[in-house]
Amino acid sequence: MSDADFIDRHRLSPTAFTRKRSLDFSTLMRFLLQNRKGCIQAELDGFFGSDNPARHVTKSALIQARQNLSYESFSELNQSCVDELYATPRQAFRRWKGFRLCAVDGSQLRLPRVPAL
Repeated sequence: MSDADFIDRHRLSPTAFTRKRSLDFSTLMRFLLQNRKGCIQAELDGFFGSDNPARHVTKSALIQARQNLSYESFSELNQSCVDELYATPRQAFRRWKGFRLCAVDGSQLRLPRVPAL
């Protein structure tokens, strides 16, 4: 994520992410890839360790930086992770009945706290 070629390929403007800022390209990517559960400003404050009223990075700054980022950067990062995974020797994977078992659940469900459930 900090490779100059990767940044050049995935910024939408030639001047984007060229100045030294708190929310540079790699920091923006790390923030966007983390598993956020709360409101954006609270997550930004936690990410940057800011508890004071003078915010380190604002929600507006995040949105403006995100507008300069190509969605294709996430596809390329995903592909590089997959390529690295399959470059691992076959013996390194645990097997179930001779098969490599993969399961993914990306759903979220919020249910109310009621006795019926």
